Amino acid sequence: MSGQSVGAVFLSYASQDAEAARRISEALRDAGVEVWLDQNELVGGDVWDGEIRRRIKECALFVPLISANTERRLEGYFRLEWRLADQRTQLMAQGKPFLVPVVTDDTAEDGARVPNSFIDVQWTRVTGSAGASQFARHVSGLLNPAPLAVAKPPLNNARPDPRSMAVLAFANMSRDPENEYFSDGISEELLNILAKIPGMRVTARTSSFFFKNKNVPVPEIARQLGVAYVIEGSVRKSGHRVRIAVQLINAADGFQIWSDTFDRELQDIFSVQDEIAGLVARSLQLELKAKSAALRPVDPEVYRLCLAGRQLAIGAADESLRAAESSFNRAIEIDPDTAAAWAGLAYVWHMRARMRHVAAAFAPTELASAEQCARRALAVDPTMGEAEIMLGSLALLRGDLAAAEQALDRGLALSPNSETGLDILGFFQLRSGRPDLALDAAKKAHALNPFAWAPIDLCGLALWSLGRLDEAAAEFARAQPMAAPPIVRANRANVLAQLGRFDEAVAEARLALCAEARRGWQDSFNTVCDGSVALALAVAGVRDGAEELVEHILAGPSDRHYNAGYALIRLGRIDEGIALLHDMPQFVVFYLLTLLHGDPALESDRRWTELLLHLNANQASATRRRALASGRGNEVRAQNLE
Repeated sequence: MSGQSVGAVFLSYASQDAEAARRISEALRDAGVEVWLDQNELVGGDVWDGEIRRRIKECALFVPLISANTERRLEGYFRLEWRLADQRTQLMAQGKPFLVPVVTDDTAEDGARVPNSFIDVQWTRVTGSAGASQFARHVSGLLNPAPLAVAKPPLNNARPDPRSMAVLAFANMSRDPENEYFSDGISEELLNILAKIPGMRVTARTSSFFFKNKNVPVPEIARQLGVAYVIEGSVRKSGHRVRIAVQLINAADGFQIWSDTFDRELQDIFSVQDEIAGLVARSLQLELKAKSAALRPVDPEVYRLCLAGRQLAIGAADESLRAAESSFNRAIEIDPDTAAAWAGLAYVWHMRARMRHVAAAFAPTELASAEQCARRALAVDPTMGEAEIMLGSLALLRGDLAAAEQALDRGLALSPNSETGLDILGFFQLRSGRPDLALDAAKKAHALNPFAWAPIDLCGLALWSLGRLDEAAAEFARAQPMAAPPIVRANRANVLAQLGRFDEAVAEARLALCAEARRGWQDSFNTVCDGSVALALAVAGVRDGAEELVEHILAGPSDRHYNAGYALIRLGRIDEGIALLHDMPQFVVFYLLTLLHGDPALESDRRWTELLLHLNANQASATRRRALASGRGNEVRAQNLE
């Protein structure tokens, strides 16, 4: 057997479990999976020890067999194997499948004598030959994922819009690799300016930067992004001087339309960005109406801090948001009139609130501070659409729909290519009872950023709310391989449950609870996932699993208890569920309207009507019913509209 097989599974077990190991290995091999066992293929001694270590280092999956036998044995060679596998996980990217623990009896996870990394992933119980065969199919799926797992959209063969372009990540030509964020930042700044050209569609950062450091021809990049033109370039920074080389390329044939090189002092960076954008616009016979308001000389350190803060904020994790906040604050200390820093701070607070899905977790004074940052940015630069969009997001978090609509209208008029703005607009429309308009916003956001999961998830939510369940399930599946959070699987589990595809729904729900998939996401965001999974299990008839999750949520922080309300209603504990939902934050009211829609018995229940009135959602519910009745939700059954 070659030790280089990348598809091999390493089976680790105590000698007392040899029979169970044999049964599982035979099932795996019958399924075409190569299996490495330490006792039937290798000889003892140092050579044997070295070969074991090498195979654990090279195997595709590590399968430890856990049982009463391993619990009793406090020493054994299998424990060294487990430790080596545990050490390897520390070098792996988040979400990569590797550990697949198998329990061969009724040994409980709680208190089991295994490495901590084994606890963080889902365990599988395998008893008998039938269980081994089912497990083998699961392993085969992990080793040979379906085509869905390709983390990019299908090739776009349609003729591109002639008024569309992408700005690729500029190459960092500086000697210091730390300047990578600087070249990325200049690319994004230029992208944002060009996005203000009326009628021009400019691909968002996530998708245009997807091709960074990839050897992909420009025409192929343009085809996948669906654009007619591509801008690429390089940045060389030396002290307080910068050289920017830019070229505009016709995507159809890869020929250069225009190119130039700009040598400037960093303090003139805003002027040179506007100059480049103007030259690009004139080359395409377009008019760039909006120019940066802050054309005064910029402090190079302030500019550096703002670019660094923006790069850090993209991560959205607590640690990266704290670092971004610190960077923006340092920029403001140097220059209190830095609009980009104030807008960056507003974005940081907006992301914290949205990712937690619990606006109530912030005191009113803290939300007011976020609003103050956005307004301060607009006072310095009234053309900053991003700051208006943040005001719209904050208003939506507070439940002030009128203010949210006004701010989003202003923000998107200034920044029509803002994917963040279209994303927030989509949630605003869902909250307002207009899933049809939410779908329009989601499609526009997806066209701008086809390599991102969030617009596809929003499409799924809108289709779900419209009653187009098969389409919604397909969208949620399409979003998953794009580094989507587990809530996307929970959404799909609910749609499948509503379609009556209970086995698929339960399988998807279990995957949404997998600790490995949830790592890196905020706890409160994962609690939203727990609530959605509990509902899916309740609809699918897995009452014990739903009730267990409900108890888990209720044992946690009180401001997250509302997430148990959906499942409690489906479990028949309507008074308890509605009492919890009374305390839900305004932003997630859209989820309430989506999760529990279409149930005539519930919608005619006085308690449900009073809940909607309490949450200021009665108008949204009525609006949504009218939108569906008009024929937009063509898959909703007539009896659900009465």
